[in-house]
Amino acid sequence: MKAEFIENVVSQLSQLELDDTIPRNIRKRINIESVALKEEGIEVDVKFNRLLSVLDDLSTDPNVSSDVRAQIWHLVSILESM
Repeated sequence: MKAEFIENVVSQLSQLELDDTIPRNIRKRINIESVALKEEGIEVDVKFNRLLSVLDDLSTDPNVSSDVRAQIWHLVSILESM
């Protein structure tokens, strides 16, 4: 179940990463976290907490548009439900 959940989160992160309307520095941070979710040897809870922290930072970035901010909040709510 967690593997499917991780794949869902990575898929949503990939969609954000491919969005050219998002500033490059934010897409780069999303890419770093997407890769980190796939790493072996780190507990899933630790990965999710790190991702939640990064997404929280990104959601307050003034360069993020409101529609992208809504996507980030949606992803945060998904992660918090786990």
